[in-house]
Amino acid sequence: MGKYLRLTDRKILDSSYDSEIKFLEPRLEIKPEGIKAILEEVAKVDPRAKQVKVEDLIDRRYLENWIKVAFSPSSGTKKNRKPKEDNMPRKRAESK
Repeated sequence: MGKYLRLTDRKILDSSYDSEIKFLEPRLEIKPEGIKAILEEVAKVDPRAKQVKVEDLIDRRYLENWIKVAFSPSSGTKKNRKPKEDNMPRKRAESK
């Protein structure tokens, strides 16, 4: 995170991480409500956005395939199971 923010102060980075992690999605998931909100905003400047169906914009094939591969017994993960909806991202590893 420090690389992309161009920060080296560890206290600032830790504080930023801790405050933002609460609001990140625990899983890579596309929520139709989010897409709908974006389309509503776009429709204010481009009326064609009103004709777009949210379902037509979401393709879960790659996400579903990733879940199958990443959590299969042959993947080498410690927990070879599908992630739960309520799993939160793990706290980052301490730097060396």
